[in-house]
Amino acid sequence: MEISVKDIEKVILVNTVTLSHNKPHSINVEFYRCYRCGTGITQIQGRIVAISAGYIPSEDVPTITRCYVCSKDGIETNYTFQTQDTKIGPIKLTLAAADRVSTFHCIFCRSPLVQYTKDEAVILPEFEKIVIPHMLPCVRCKAKYMLMDIVEPVL
Repeated sequence: MEISVKDIEKVILVNTVTLSHNKPHSINVEFYRCYRCGTGITQIQGRIVAISAGYIPSEDVPTITRCYVCSKDGIETNYTFQTQDTKIGPIKLTLAAADRVSTFHCIFCRSPLVQYTKDEAVILPEFEKIVIPHMLPCVRCKAKYMLMDIVEPVL
């Protein structure tokens, strides 16, 4: 995503989190955790449908939330949230590969589920190589993820 701060243009990497209205429990607010390190970064209302590498334009005004723990470690992990009316199913993931091995953590219970680079992914804790697309069930909290793709960030 290209932004301009004080007339200086900069490109930042953003992950778009798509939410759907949680009609049965419309007043529930949940804590959203960074998928790289597991740090809680914001509260959300609704059910997570997808996490996608890159900015997906919508009618909403984009608000960018940064994971402060990842930024201290030199990893740029930014999120923007949008709401769409869509079916609820496994959370669809399109992850951005960093220049080193990254780990995807369950956004609900922080369990490490998969380690990945731009070339390959292994399921944890077995360290078995997986073929994408691949279903990633969280054994601890029973959340279901569908790893759709791993992309290389374009700056």
